[in-house]
Amino acid sequence: MALETEIDYFNQNAERFRAEHRFDWVVISGRNVLGFFKKFEIAAIHAMNELGDAPFLVRQIDGPAAVIPQLIVGD
Repeated sequence: MALETEIDYFNQNAERFRAEHRFDWVVISGRNVLGFFKKFEIAAIHAMNELGDAPFLVRQIDGPAAVIPQLIVGD
């Protein structure tokens, strides 16, 4: 399953994330948090700028999980 590591890491830390960053968006790559953001667009742009085409998870901490099979950004 794609992003299995990132989803597992999110689930393991969800309570801490909720306590510290309720309603924010988190960017996770592997088992690393790249940051917390108030808006999805800012989180996604940050992730793309930092990681390029490497896999990453952008998830709202108190929101439902949404699956986008693949996002391709390019020229």
